Amino acid sequence: MSQMFRGLISHHPFVAILLAGLVLEMPLLIWGPLPGGHDTNAHLAWYTQFSQQLWSGDVYPRWLSGLNAGLGSPALFVYGPLPYFVASFLKPLLGFLPMPYPELAISIFLCAILGGVAVYLWLRTMVSRTSALTVAILYMAMPYHLWADNYSRFALAEFWAMTWMPFTLYFLRRLILNQAKAFAGLAATYGCLATTHLFMTLMFSPVLLATAAFTAPKAHRRRALTGTCGALLLGAGLAAFYTIPAMSHQQYLSARQLAQGAFSYQNNFLAFGMGLFQTGSKPMSWHCSWIALNMLLILVSCAILSFRGEVEDSISPKYWLVVSVSAFVMMFPISAPVWKALPALQDVQFPWRFLAVLSISVCPLLAAVPLHIRRHVHPLTTMALIIAAASVGGWLLTYGHVWYLYETGGPMQQKDNQELAVQADWLRPVWCKWSDAKYLAPSEMRSIARQQPLVRLVVGTGSAKIVSWKPREIWIRTDTREPTDIVLRQFYYPKWLAQDLPNKSRLRLEPAPPEGLTKIYIPAGAKEIVVELPRDSAELLGLWISAVSVLLIVWLLLRDKDLLSQMNSIPL
Repeated sequence: MSQMFRGLISHHPFVAILLAGLVLEMPLLIWGPLPGGHDTNAHLAWYTQFSQQLWSGDVYPRWLSGLNAGLGSPALFVYGPLPYFVASFLKPLLGFLPMPYPELAISIFLCAILGGVAVYLWLRTMVSRTSALTVAILYMAMPYHLWADNYSRFALAEFWAMTWMPFTLYFLRRLILNQAKAFAGLAATYGCLATTHLFMTLMFSPVLLATAAFTAPKAHRRRALTGTCGALLLGAGLAAFYTIPAMSHQQYLSARQLAQGAFSYQNNFLAFGMGLFQTGSKPMSWHCSWIALNMLLILVSCAILSFRGEVEDSISPKYWLVVSVSAFVMMFPISAPVWKALPALQDVQFPWRFLAVLSISVCPLLAAVPLHIRRHVHPLTTMALIIAAASVGGWLLTYGHVWYLYETGGPMQQKDNQELAVQADWLRPVWCKWSDAKYLAPSEMRSIARQQPLVRLVVGTGSAKIVSWKPREIWIRTDTREPTDIVLRQFYYPKWLAQDLPNKSRLRLEPAPPEGLTKIYIPAGAKEIVVELPRDSAELLGLWISAVSVLLIVWLLLRDKDLLSQMNSIPL
């Protein structure tokens, strides 16, 4: 039986990746997302509202009308939507399963499997099947990838980003080798990365460009670098439907405003020494310091092995060692001048996010280990192997800690959507600038939702009635003797517009203090008023650019008649 099992795994590597995924994601599949995860409630709230609006006909929900006790939120104008789309499309198929948020859990499980497949395909272009498969499974179990992003933080978008990043490296490797469909594949996966997590895209793009410049054969470096730049531009075009509107909303929903105080990069560098034994007020930074120490031991081991002899140029171990060391340094105060010199990098907030880059860049180094073992037997090599094996063995502790977190925190329960919608929008203090701080508290928002009607007259006599209320379009019928103001039970946001339908005249729309709700001036008489968040030029431009990019990628994929045969030639 065991021989049959080993034969199955050796001939079908994707089965091994699937089995590894089942083991690593078992707590999630049994009990759902970790209840105490840092971002669990936020993602559950955003996903639940996103999915509801999507299946109600809102093709791309950006304004989440049910958040903040029904007062609304523009969170999805700036947050990457791809993970929510994936889970939402699974909902009709999996919603019947007897577990909390089954479609979200299954989407994360699929993400973990895809991440292992991506690393396997990438490394298989450089090393043997066994080495590629082993490192792919190790990647799925890496502490930052599994313990931090998947469970403890429940960083849904970042976890998905760590699937797209090795896919981009796989297609980049194919591009360097001048293989078919590599350009389109790199563009498509880079577009998926940008539509998932802009900060990770910012951090990882230099790695893609450097990989093209320094790992391609000298005779083909210009072609590889030119092709990579073109593919990344096309991928950015694919993501334009999200990124261009997101940038147009930065004046109201700026990531820079989040990256302050406790969330500033300056306050989140990692520390060794006594810092390893002092949790302090930043437990995630403390945990990441231990993860960084673990990865440092692996880097030292791989460095010893790399400089003990030469391996195939295709692996480029010294290049990946440089990338790994660079990612490691970026997490510590020594890199502060770089962070200070690059304002866009400061939006990343947490330097320890470079553990994601380090987790990927160390994979080729681990894949090269068997080559070193076969060629160089030396006491120093043996010591390096022992250190690496002990460090990887330590990952079992982090996996065990996942079970401990579920044991102490209890399994996830299906949460009340209204309660989630009140507490989970952590972007609220950034964009809701027109409300007194006290009214942003959950208790105050609940009070507003209970005590105030959907629309009311501020002064005067007459009537105001809601005819229709959709996420981005509200119809109101008013009848007053004199001009007055009405207040909608919705937070004010500057992108909303109001007009008097009969003559299509624009009406004044402004925040109503102190709650910061939406106040609209209305003329006297019987009026039909529409209040809408229209698709502005940024949204339309982004849609057109993405549509053209999709057509271009389809053309690139179809122009070769031998597409299927070329795909079948990929070594597995």
